[in-house]
Amino acid sequence: MTDLNRHPALLRLRGPLRLTLAGLWAERITRAFWPLWTVLMALLAALAFDAHNRLGIEVVWAGLVATVLGLVYAGWYAWQQFRKPTEAEAMARLDSRLPGRPIAALQDTQAIGVGDAASQAVWQAHVQRMAAKAAQAKAVEPDLRIAARDPFALRYVALTALVMAVLFGSLWRVTSAGAALPGSGVAAVTGPTWEGWAQPPAYTGKPSLYLNDVAQGDLSLPAGTRLQFRLYGEVGQLTLSETVSGRTEVPPASDPQHDFVAVQSGEIAIAGPNGKTWKIAIIADAPPTIAPDGEITRKGTGEFTQAFKATDDYGVVAGQVTIALDLAAVDRRFGLSVEPEAREPIVLDLPLPVTGDRAEFTETLIDDLSEHPFANLPVTMTYQATDAANQMGAAAPAAVVLPGKRFFDPFAAALIEVRRDLLWSRANAPLSVQYLKAITNRPEALIRNERAYLRLRVALRRLDAEKRDLTAEARDEIAAELWDIALLVEEGDLASALARLQRAQDRLDEAIRNGASPEEIDRLMEEMQQALDEYINQLAREAEQNPDGQMSQNQQGQAMSGDQLQQMLDELQRLMEEGKTAEAAELMEQLREFMENMQVVQGQGGGGQGGPGQQAMRDRMASRMKASNRGSRGSRGSNSNPVRARDKVKVKTRTASNRITAVWRNASKTCSAGWISWASGSCRAMAPRRARPGAGRWTKQAGRWRKPSARCARAT
Repeated sequence: MTDLNRHPALLRLRGPLRLTLAGLWAERITRAFWPLWTVLMALLAALAFDAHNRLGIEVVWAGLVATVLGLVYAGWYAWQQFRKPTEAEAMARLDSRLPGRPIAALQDTQAIGVGDAASQAVWQAHVQRMAAKAAQAKAVEPDLRIAARDPFALRYVALTALVMAVLFGSLWRVTSAGAALPGSGVAAVTGPTWEGWAQPPAYTGKPSLYLNDVAQGDLSLPAGTRLQFRLYGEVGQLTLSETVSGRTEVPPASDPQHDFVAVQSGEIAIAGPNGKTWKIAIIADAPPTIAPDGEITRKGTGEFTQAFKATDDYGVVAGQVTIALDLAAVDRRFGLSVEPEAREPIVLDLPLPVTGDRAEFTETLIDDLSEHPFANLPVTMTYQATDAANQMGAAAPAAVVLPGKRFFDPFAAALIEVRRDLLWSRANAPLSVQYLKAITNRPEALIRNERAYLRLRVALRRLDAEKRDLTAEARDEIAAELWDIALLVEEGDLASALARLQRAQDRLDEAIRNGASPEEIDRLMEEMQQALDEYINQLAREAEQNPDGQMSQNQQGQAMSGDQLQQMLDELQRLMEEGKTAEAAELMEQLREFMENMQVVQGQGGGGQGGPGQQAMRDRMASRMKASNRGSRGSRGSNSNPVRARDKVKVKTRTASNRITAVWRNASKTCSAGWISWASGSCRAMAPRRARPGAGRWTKQAGRWRKPSARCARAT
């Protein structure tokens, strides 16, 4: 043992020395006994997983022999590797981590110059320096890394198996290991005994039952519960009988192992010492139920939405809907009069809740089948749901018209109808060629998109060349091209804002005449408003860039102010809400004619006089249009500015009330130069008018913009 009394500084090293010594013990035990721990952990894991009862006797004996050999080797390895650590070794390790080895220096004695005072002084100074360094000593951590000794990480494999056995197995099964070996004598000492477990299906969420702790009598178990029994002792002392599995081949009642699944109500009895009897009542697992919830709806883009509701005892795991053509409900006219080609039903997976309970839920199926041949045709939709027990429940077939994208442009609608006939049957190819030739014969009044016309001519030539022996692949390629052309016509870009405005008006007019849904009409009205804004901005830019090209300001005509435009749009909205499509279409035609003939020009001040007043008006008009192009409202000018940058016509959609209002913003003292005049098919701005006191301001009452209280009068 190291003598710590040689110097007082060594006494302060007792704490670090003890910790270093404990680390040496942990280090040498780990290095010497890791094989023994690995074998023991693997053995406990196998016993906890009941391997000795599940495997054959030959496998059990082979595992026992391997375990014994492993234990013998682990013991021999520990005997060879382990050396008891000493305090001197701990002191040497502690001293090796300090610079100059001060601990060894403090244990030294002066060999020469003992009687010399100078030598004594040097020695004392040396000892003091070593004591100061020794005072900095800290415990040395042990090196427990044994990766070089265990290159295959067997210790981690055994540890993982043991952890899994503790979590999902039972350490109580270790006590039955001796009974699994013949002639062990365990039964003779403890007498006959038994164990039983009931494991419901995992999807039920119910816990496993240890039947030894369950009192005999009535017992309810879910259908599909797995029952396991182990009988220990001499064969015949304990027997098991049951009527819940429905098995035709029943093993002997005295077998030491019984494993079966409960599928029906019945009785389980263990005869013998400490036996029990249970009357099992099976809780049946009902198949899931599913049904559509509400009517199927279509969005303006062609997507359809259908809500559905599903229920199950323990939860739905999958669902699907099968969409099949309802041939009996199809209007068999025109291209649909021939026999259709056979097509497989559409099968869509239903969305399920990602989180939460799936025992009862409501979800919405959203999909777009506009390009499918069944689009806009009568179909039957059959909903099916599957639970964890692989039981299926189906709803009654629902007869609906499969929603698809609607085309309001006549040319696009004609292309879609030809495409539908081709997909219905290739026998319609010759008739489809005739239709397409008739459409493209004089395209000036029908086809406004040149690129769509050229693509259609290419598709027509191919269809005409292959109409006699048209293959399914070629038919599908031509149908895809017709779809793209129809989209180009319906939603493609146009060369000018006027063409886009006309297009938006045509689509809205067609939607009104065809009785489209309110959602589609709202969307089309918003598109028309956007096209109108862009068209007005372009007219304003043209008026700014070419002010001398406008009409004469003195030309007579009918003037339409902002409130009159508002009245027209309000009337259009009212007619659509009341379902008066004919009157709405007529008013839409008047609005179309007005928009097409509208022209923005600059007004004059002072009764039509030119000169500086006109130039000032042009400057203010230019600044207002620039502010409009930047998408800003513009800031208010000073009181000396007679016409402000915010004085313009703006069409605004208020989605909250689904109303279209035309907001005419006037100056506080002088009416804006943007009055619209309709004369001989063109538009111009009227001369400025001086407002009466209190006139020219819009107010918002009851959620609506109201007209000014006084009208502008002509300047005197």
